[in-house]
Amino acid sequence: MDDSAVGSRLRQIRMDAGRTQAEFASDLGLAYQTYRSYESGNSEVSASALLALHRKGVNVVWVLTGEGAKLVLDVVELVERSSIALDAALDALDVDFEPDRRAKALGQLVGKEYSTGLPEPAPAVVRLVA
Repeated sequence: MDDSAVGSRLRQIRMDAGRTQAEFASDLGLAYQTYRSYESGNSEVSASALLALHRKGVNVVWVLTGEGAKLVLDVVELVERSSIALDAALDALDVDFEPDRRAKALGQLVGKEYSTGLPEPAPAVVRLVA
């Protein structure tokens, strides 16, 4: 594992969040010097730091390897966002879907969002929404 590449990805996440190194370290429950050494590539990121990143919605596989999406959405959050977007689109088009058709459309919408790097949704998730 290339610590400098990991540090670069940590910097990207921090900058995306609009946080300073000190603020981001505090957000993760880390000492400033510890976080700074991770971001500069001088130290390997600890398991506890990776867990803290995960709890903030960061894809730790992406942090370590650069593979996949930067952020991981909670399945419930993804379904809620997709449901809101679908309902807004249907309202704008003045379309009234039967519950089964709405659930199928929502399943397709969620599946499309998952294709951006997240695992496929469980079929039960779509049934729960309907």
